[in-house]
Amino acid sequence: MGVDPDESLIAKVDEELLHSHHERMAPTPREDDEDARQEDIIRDSIASAMWQNYVQIMGKISKKNGGDLSKEVQWSSVMDDALVDAFLHQVIIGGRVNGAFTSKAYDDIMKELVENFDMEINKDKVKNR
Repeated sequence: MGVDPDESLIAKVDEELLHSHHERMAPTPREDDEDARQEDIIRDSIASAMWQNYVQIMGKISKKNGGDLSKEVQWSSVMDDALVDAFLHQVIIGGRVNGAFTSKAYDDIMKELVENFDMEINKDKVKNR
């Protein structure tokens, strides 16, 4: 099935589409848009409330550790997954005896987490997680 495209017609349609697209897509400047200003106000108030909440929570954590935030471990889902994998590995290799993990198992888990995440993690933080 042969088609004989009319190149001049295609060029004309392309030109019309190009101009009509720009006419439809001409945005209203954000500064002149009342809805945009309201969005900015709402966004800023939400951000402010989140920051105040964060500061309040971190202040409580800081007081708990004598003012040293570096002692806190902020666990992420990736870290949780690695911790579960490390515990599972210890179960498989016999690091859990009579329903409890051995001291060596905790040492190995702690060592693995420190190597993987370059953070200060001790046995208490692993046990309390």
